[in-house]
Amino acid sequence: MTASRRNSRSFARLASAALLWVLLGFGPAHAEAPAYPSFAPGLWRLATTMDLDGKQGTRQTTTCGDPTEGMRAIFVPEASASGCRSSAPVRRGNRYGISSDCGERGSSRIEVIVHSDESFTQVIDTRTGGTRVHETIEARRVGACKK
Repeated sequence: MTASRRNSRSFARLASAALLWVLLGFGPAHAEAPAYPSFAPGLWRLATTMDLDGKQGTRQTTTCGDPTEGMRAIFVPEASASGCRSSAPVRRGNRYGISSDCGERGSSRIEVIVHSDESFTQVIDTRTGGTRVHETIEARRVGACKK
């Protein structure tokens, strides 16, 4: 395996883990909040499909969290997010979108399709260097968190 493939896989794993971290509400808090999707906290099942330059993979995870906090972190980006520029969030019906441009380091686009306060689909397209990652997360609340 070449070093660039290892780096691409490492990036994909890191990007996926970071997005999951943000999605479940462990990202930074923000004071001002424009419209972003809101969901019920609890136990969530996430079915993730990833396409990394034509190579596909899937995984399922179940985790306890509050996706609303993660959505806030996505749709209210830090003004100085490592030199990246984020677009203003856009809402069209049950769809929320935002994009980010980090210059030579890459760009990303996130769209969240809300089905209910207990179900959504998140689509993430990321480009960095010559690598393209398309990720789809089907998220469904499956109950309360166990104490």
